[in-house]
Amino acid sequence: MCIRDSLDTVNIWGPDSKVIFRHYATLYFIFVSDTSESELAVLDLIQIFVETLDKNFESVCELDLIFHSDKIHYILDEIIMGGLVVETSINEIMSSIQAQNAIANEGKATMENVRERLNNMNLTENVVNSVKNLYSRDNKPPE
Repeated sequence: MCIRDSLDTVNIWGPDSKVIFRHYATLYFIFVSDTSESELAVLDLIQIFVETLDKNFESVCELDLIFHSDKIHYILDEIIMGGLVVETSINEIMSSIQAQNAIANEGKATMENVRERLNNMNLTENVVNSVKNLYSRDNKPPE
């Protein structure tokens, strides 16, 4: 669907723009493009985007969009780059997203290992004692 009458696109985005949206369940996906872009192509792009979101979040809802906006942007970045559609295969998009998730999980595991090692070293007590020693040295009365 293209909105023309209900929204003044000329004043918001310029004279050669149009708003294209699609409604899925309780979600509206809205894209703005120039007039040279095919409305059917943009609707197909929205379809691919929604299907990819559905695969990634297992039945996407409003809360997924709010609390996982970084993942939403990763998915959109896999589909569109520099204003051009670079990937339309949902399987390819999902494999890239899964690779990103694997890298993120490796980073989380590494941080957990670092935290565990720091806790095992009793670093907090050592730091507190060092600060106490420094403070007690600095506050000695002058001789």
